[in-house]
Amino acid sequence: MTARSAIAEAYAKKAQEKRLEKDWASAWQNLSKARSWQVNAPEVLRAYADLLAASRSDDLTLLQVLRALESVQQSTNADRLKVGQILISLGHIHAARAEYEKLSLSDQQKPEGMRLLAQLLQAEGQPEAAEELLRRALSMAPSDAESQLRLAMMDHHQTFPEVQSRARKVIWEIARQTNLTGLTALDFLASTVQLTGEEAAELLRLVEAHPSAPPGTRYAALSARLRARPQDRAAIMEKEVAAVRGQGVEMLAPALNWLLQEKEPAKVLNLLPEGLHLKSGPILQSYLVALSALDRWNEIDNLLHSSKILPLSEAYLHLWKARTADKQDTGIQTIRHHLEAAFAQTRRGEDETAARLTAETAEQMGIWDLASRFYAEVAALQPYNQSFLLEKIHEMALRGRDTTAALNSARKQAITHPENHVYTTRAHYLSLLSGDEIEVTIQATRQLPSSQQESPAVILMKALADFRLGDETALRARLAHPLDSSVLPPGQRATYAGLLSICGQVGPAFRLAESIPGILLLPEEMRFLKRAL
Repeated sequence: MTARSAIAEAYAKKAQEKRLEKDWASAWQNLSKARSWQVNAPEVLRAYADLLAASRSDDLTLLQVLRALESVQQSTNADRLKVGQILISLGHIHAARAEYEKLSLSDQQKPEGMRLLAQLLQAEGQPEAAEELLRRALSMAPSDAESQLRLAMMDHHQTFPEVQSRARKVIWEIARQTNLTGLTALDFLASTVQLTGEEAAELLRLVEAHPSAPPGTRYAALSARLRARPQDRAAIMEKEVAAVRGQGVEMLAPALNWLLQEKEPAKVLNLLPEGLHLKSGPILQSYLVALSALDRWNEIDNLLHSSKILPLSEAYLHLWKARTADKQDTGIQTIRHHLEAAFAQTRRGEDETAARLTAETAEQMGIWDLASRFYAEVAALQPYNQSFLLEKIHEMALRGRDTTAALNSARKQAITHPENHVYTTRAHYLSLLSGDEIEVTIQATRQLPSSQQESPAVILMKALADFRLGDETALRARLAHPLDSSVLPPGQRATYAGLLSICGQVGPAFRLAESIPGILLLPEEMRFLKRAL
């Protein structure tokens, strides 16, 4: 073991000790020191993962750390289960399924493995099978508080008042426990349940008495109390601001985030001591968000272009400059320059969190080509996030009205997920719409499962194929009976309206067409729409 490794391991061990003592600030400080000596040492990665999980921090960062543990052969079954859960929450169902398959057969048959499979089934569109499996898994440990809580949380979403009432009683009983299961119950009550004023006060009391409750849970309980008793808002805000005034960054940062969530940017600015935002990255982010919420963009611009040293990475600095340029109408070239510079500072997608934020910012600004390119570069480096990113790329192509890009992204989705008939149908439709590989697409359409052959989307594709082949007789016969166009997206409805008009069904075509917004139609779909109007 090298000297650097030994020092890193010592700090990591100290971080773990502080985590178990619930001394979060010291735990993070020791972890930061450990990572400064060696980032990828197994002990450091384990401490990082455990601290992220315990503090219920950013799932994306936790996923990256768990992947790093896997790369050094330090993954546990609990890690794989957590990876699967995070992937499902991010919408990466195919990757989550692959993670589930890594579990041994015996682990798949344990309650934890069955729960992950139930989550997968739910995400794959099989809610009844998912609920049945989950209830079976939870029933394997009827005396286990966590199983009782999960069953109660499921029952709370039932429509029958008596079932909800029983579930609510169980959740409150478990919320009074001072373990992690109790903390989960507290989180559920704070975020999911509409509380009375008395219940909200009791929830806050329980959270403040819980030894492991992080600041985020307490602030969620405070928000629940504000919802239950809005008349107490001013007094609660005054008390909370006074409690953290003059405190250090560890206490200030979560308080500022909460104030921003509660739409109180002026209180954020009032709370910050002079110059503190120049000493801490999280505080500076909150300061900038507060200024932006108050439309004080000139102040942001002056700060970003001042000679002061800002505790911001170059990527985030350019992102804020792009946002400022957008609000001040500086010009599209300036905005594009800063977005390009921000993405370059992420090492072209290696820093996934910053890279995705850059892509999302370009998307929010309507700069579809940059957003699509950024998402594509991130997808190439992050295969476990590909499902979500490919969907974003496709969305950007549609928003940019780029048929070729939409077709390419749809084909890639269909190749990546051949089991997903939605992706397959979408790719075939766009091929026929653009007139690309018509014969190949027609043959592929004929080979779709019989269960799909009579769906409106597939019948529309066949009608579009008839049109492309110039077979008007077949087209008229195909559309002789009306389709349920309500299940089709706007673009396909526009195409259907145009084909109806070509068949002489002018009235139905017009009635359908006049209800379709043209704002997100591809050029070819717009031409079909104009035929019907």
